[in-house]
Amino acid sequence: MAQPDEGAGTESACAGRSVERWVHAGGLVETAETVRKYLMAVSPVSPDVPGRDVHAMFVANHRLHMLPVVQAGVPQGVVSRYKFIERMSKPYALDLFGRQPVSQLMDPSPFLVDHRMTLDELSQAIVDADGELLVESFVITENGRYAGIGTAHSLIRELRGRRQAHLNYLAHYDHLTGLPNPRLFHDRLRQSLAHAQRSGKMVAALFVDLDKFKTVNDTMGHEAGDRLLRAAAERIADRLRKGDTVARLGGDEFGIILPDIERRQDAAIVAEKLLEAFSPAYSIGGSDLYVSCSIGIGCYPGDADEAMRLVRCADRAMYQAKECRNTYQFYSPEMRATTEGRLFSYEHLRQALKQRQFSVHYQPQVDFRTGRMYGVEALLRWQHPDLGWVSPADFIPLAEDTGLMMPIGEWVLRTACAQLRAWQAAGGPCVRMAVNISAVQFKHEGFLDLVRRIVEETGVEPCHLELEITESGLMRQAPATVATLQRIKSMGLRLSVDDFGTGYSSLSYLHAFPLDALKIDRVFVRDIAADGNGGAIARAIVSLAHSLNLHVVAEGVETEEQLRFLRREGCDAGQGFFFGRPVPGEELVARSGDIMGQRAPDCADGSLRRRTRREGAD
Repeated sequence: MAQPDEGAGTESACAGRSVERWVHAGGLVETAETVRKYLMAVSPVSPDVPGRDVHAMFVANHRLHMLPVVQAGVPQGVVSRYKFIERMSKPYALDLFGRQPVSQLMDPSPFLVDHRMTLDELSQAIVDADGELLVESFVITENGRYAGIGTAHSLIRELRGRRQAHLNYLAHYDHLTGLPNPRLFHDRLRQSLAHAQRSGKMVAALFVDLDKFKTVNDTMGHEAGDRLLRAAAERIADRLRKGDTVARLGGDEFGIILPDIERRQDAAIVAEKLLEAFSPAYSIGGSDLYVSCSIGIGCYPGDADEAMRLVRCADRAMYQAKECRNTYQFYSPEMRATTEGRLFSYEHLRQALKQRQFSVHYQPQVDFRTGRMYGVEALLRWQHPDLGWVSPADFIPLAEDTGLMMPIGEWVLRTACAQLRAWQAAGGPCVRMAVNISAVQFKHEGFLDLVRRIVEETGVEPCHLELEITESGLMRQAPATVATLQRIKSMGLRLSVDDFGTGYSSLSYLHAFPLDALKIDRVFVRDIAADGNGGAIARAIVSLAHSLNLHVVAEGVETEEQLRFLRREGCDAGQGFFFGRPVPGEELVARSGDIMGQRAPDCADGSLRRRTRREGAD
């Protein structure tokens, strides 16, 4: 018998005893509740009862807001207390209408509600878009027969309670797993530390990060990633005590609070249980996935005396554990020096975009046949006001994990296109602009529209813009990639494979992709002089690219020896420190003498003239 997916189902997989659910936290009522919750068993009257008797009933019972009129079990109408009393309070009204049967005084069109109707359905039926009541009361029926009455004011109170509960849930709980969110986690951590100060016991904070979760998300999709997160949350919760707290802190990271422990070893015991809990495979989307975790531990007292400092200690220890994966690490003071820069950049990455700390530098690309610059590559740079220049290798993965890659990538593409248009407006020829596109951007559903909009708004010619996508990024969901690349080509843009040789390409897909160029990764160019392997791989890539009629660009050219080898093997172009470091746009103009005087590539068809390899070319 097939086993259900972990994390699948209408309820979160972490609905176990240790995980707080919305309902448990005082949130929404069960959606299965029906109008029977409001049913009041009020005895009805028959249609022939005189109005004088109805008036007497209302006077005798001030809580009676509505009187149903029923004949043979079937509702005929209703009498509203306030309207009826007001009518009968007028001079001589009781004498005039008191003898009339209630059938002539009632509202003959009562609002009928089946007893199986849910509260949500009822609210949609009797409350308008502005929150105003369409009716004040209703008659509840069962199989078409009278069962009781209900008042809309009770529903309004219910809706207000739900709204407040919903706001509380959004403020304190993670919508995907039902776990406490960072805000509630930090609040409970502060409470635990305050209690520990009085009791003299210890508190441990654990940070748990799923190993290689990003690979699951990228290869199997976000739905599979969400199922994995829910299943992981359940496994964590099942290994904790009732008084412990587990929260989702963001992405694939969870936080745990262990209050009232006696010694540090107690936290190690919990960490070992968690590592053991992650050993079995996860059944996700019909596949068995083995996903381990890395755990960092900080303890009070000893590591920190304040909540935020304890959080930093656990975070630093977790990143130390991730270097080995599938293990745990206690915080030590030596970790501070190695992780301070990373933690600081994490806290300030969002501000960097807002405060314009990012810039784009441009590195020349040189045609090996002519020795002239034919294009540039736009490279993102970050100058932090305190840390100075931050390596892209340190913050690009962080941007991809935190969802900032889309706004940052949009800014880079727009800035590069605006710079290219400015150069062209100054009277120069069509220098080509290459822009790196991350896998996160490439697979985003709005990416194509974004590219089209930026090209139109900046006014650049599409044939002058080249999008560079990494080899591994292209091979993710390769069938869908072909369609996306074809749509990009239909806009007139060029496409190249960046860092070629470092991923896992399928030659069948590589042949199907509508590409213009391959870029040899710098690691193979660097090893040309060191040993024979780098040169052999570079030679093979040039041969493969030319067999597919693709332009070949070598990255990381730093020496004349590398340049001679690449030219001799037929490589078309290159970039690297040998030709020039990445610099701001205005500095590139100054360093290259006059970029506007350089000969532009022939872009009548959106591509360089490709040539076949010449044996013995110098």
